[in-house]
Amino acid sequence: MMQVFKQAMSILSSAMVGFGLNGKDYGGSFSGSMGVNAISAVCAGAALIASASSWFFVAENKGPAKSFRDYMRLLFDLLQHRVVYQLIAFRFFYFVFSLMSVTAHSFLQYRFM
Repeated sequence: MMQVFKQAMSILSSAMVGFGLNGKDYGGSFSGSMGVNAISAVCAGAALIASASSWFFVAENKGPAKSFRDYMRLLFDLLQHRVVYQLIAFRFFYFVFSLMSVTAHSFLQYRFM
């Protein structure tokens, strides 16, 4: 259910930026726009609501502290599994190569498209 909420809010924020910043002031085709300050205010309001709700509604039970050595041992044991280091390697190389871009992207698009 949390993933559905996360995706819905992602769609809502993309729509807000897409429609809100598509005015004449920003090179768009709509007659009106929200402006950057309005979008920043909406984001700040959402962050304030999330911060306040986590402060007042999240309750944690105090338990005994675990040592740092136990955490490191658990992490080391977890990293010994083949699937874990394959996943780490995949995510590393995926984000390294998928986020590559060239500086002349707009010129190349203008020239060859």
